Amino acid sequence: MYVYKLGILTNDIKKDFHAAELLEKASSRADIFAIQPKDLEFKICRNVPVIKAGNINAYGLNAVFVRHLDNRFDTELQFDLLKELQQAGILLINSYNSLQIVESKAMTSYLLALYGLPVIECLVTQQAGNALSFFADYGDVVVKPLYSNLGSDLFRLKDYKKPKRIIVDLIAKYGSIYLERYINSGGKDKRVFVVDDHVVAAIERKAQRGFKTSLFQGGKAKNISLSKQLRDMAIKASQILGLDYSGVDIITEDGCSYILELNGSPSWAGVKEATGKDIAAEIVSATIKKLKKYNKTGQFISS
Repeated sequence: MYVYKLGILTNDIKKDFHAAELLEKASSRADIFAIQPKDLEFKICRNVPVIKAGNINAYGLNAVFVRHLDNRFDTELQFDLLKELQQAGILLINSYNSLQIVESKAMTSYLLALYGLPVIECLVTQQAGNALSFFADYGDVVVKPLYSNLGSDLFRLKDYKKPKRIIVDLIAKYGSIYLERYINSGGKDKRVFVVDDHVVAAIERKAQRGFKTSLFQGGKAKNISLSKQLRDMAIKASQILGLDYSGVDIITEDGCSYILELNGSPSWAGVKEATGKDIAAEIVSATIKKLKKYNKTGQFISS
């Protein structure tokens, strides 16, 4: 019987709840190895290229769960080596291409809008003057970094006496910013967990105060049922970005729902606590299912 070899890319398996759960759920179905991003390296010996992670020849893996890169080291190198592994036929969960897109709120919003999904009016800019004009046009605007930051550096501009200073400081810090019209959702949004084009869990997140619903920022979660419309919206969003699993954030105002953002390496501790769903087991099962239709050239085999 063939035994799959899987890797989990994480900074510290002992401190990463999600990677540890994947390791536990996969260990009875495959040989599985924890890989630290800082250990990824490229070597050529006798004209044979090898990508290694410590003592592991990464070319010998069937799939890698990409949970984290390590920004204390060279993330560009880490990403380049993941891209090479994918091109060599190793299945990345999620894929290099999808993670590259979903990392950018701009590219995410652009593609979702292009394919007809509802997104909030927004502006991505490097110019403070244009940001202030957008603020003046809409009157109530949220500003945040273009790339995911776990809810930090997220501001509702009308709550501050000097919004220009916030805009200027964020551009100085990040080089660009993402602004979107404020949605009056009553301090609530929905996190929909999609695995293999199926909704496996959904929660409502409510801010303790203000509008920040992120569980990392003190938001509270409860299990909910979704309408078919919202289920279909979440699944389509995940499909558009090519994600094997995702956290899709949906926000509603006056009966109209919008895709807020997607996460290609989502946390599920809060989802599991609120719903009781075994998210890690769902991800592992979907990965094994996909590997059965996948060969080492990166092509799917018809069953």
